[in-house]
Amino acid sequence: MRSTLAALIAAGFLAGVPAIADDHTTTERVSATITFAPELIETFEDDYGTREMPRVAEDLQRALARAFDREGVAVPGLRITIEEVVPNRPTMEQLGDTPGLSYGQSFGIGGARLSAEILNADGQIVDRLSYRWFETDIRESQFESDWGDARTAFNRFARRLVDRVSGA
Repeated sequence: MRSTLAALIAAGFLAGVPAIADDHTTTERVSATITFAPELIETFEDDYGTREMPRVAEDLQRALARAFDREGVAVPGLRITIEEVVPNRPTMEQLGDTPGLSYGQSFGIGGARLSAEILNADGQIVDRLSYRWFETDIRESQFESDWGDARTAFNRFARRLVDRVSGA
């Protein structure tokens, strides 16, 4: 049942979860479809909790919108896959599943690994980009929120996409 639910969420079939698939950023400069890798869906089902998936996708969408709007660059389409994402703090699901975890005191190194297909106006792939960033210093992670390092990875990924699309 859980894998069926997560598959439906990842496919964007459930109402109230439009941020995961076939949803577009809030800017006219970029149209992005965001999906989760199958292995990551299992991680959300088994560990993080599937209710975190829309939050993660929305964080990525905001990073894309900011980066493309800031630089005034446009791209007809992007297909982005979140391949790996790790929170800095335990999620609500993890807190409920593991006695002894504390949102305030439990923390770790987070980050994300993503890939993108850059599309032309005809929907054809014209370029690809893979990106990975995880914090390397645990001392920096203690001050981050739940998905803080993942948001840093999303912001850096979005800037790289802008550079790639603009030819910089």
